[in-house]
Amino acid sequence: MNFLQPKNILLILIALMGLFAAGYSIYSYRQSRVDTEGIVICQADICEKSLHIHASITVSICGKPVDLSDHTGDTNEQHTHAEDNLIHFHQRLKVDPQTKAILDPSPLYLKNLFQNLNLTFPSLCPNGKPGKLKVIVNGQESPLLDQYPWADGDVIKVTYD
Repeated sequence: MNFLQPKNILLILIALMGLFAAGYSIYSYRQSRVDTEGIVICQADICEKSLHIHASITVSICGKPVDLSDHTGDTNEQHTHAEDNLIHFHQRLKVDPQTKAILDPSPLYLKNLFQNLNLTFPSLCPNGKPGKLKVIVNGQESPLLDQYPWADGDVIKVTYD
């Protein structure tokens, strides 16, 4: 059997064109930053931004680290997947038609993540002392605490001691 028959050459060319098209599609998608910046869609005076964002988070309650390595939480809200301490959010949020700023960032508040993951903060830690919430985002302490609306790429450290 001759490998260089016209039928075989045609099949090889079709396969190569398919690989090139797939590679170009992946490259174009990544260059567009759609996966992190989202797409804004407007109809009349209402605009929505489709988000698919991730942030790294560690949580410690009364000195004990919380394991967030499994899929936890409703996937229609803030949740985790199998990646270690990585939170996800993929939803559409309303934005200002001119500035494209999110109008109601509350779906991204950490308190909603805590609720969705069933994380509770006891009034007293086992040492008998009341706990205090501390949130550090990208190396800076956040005064917003559980009202902090996290963003793509944030590195968040939550302690309750």
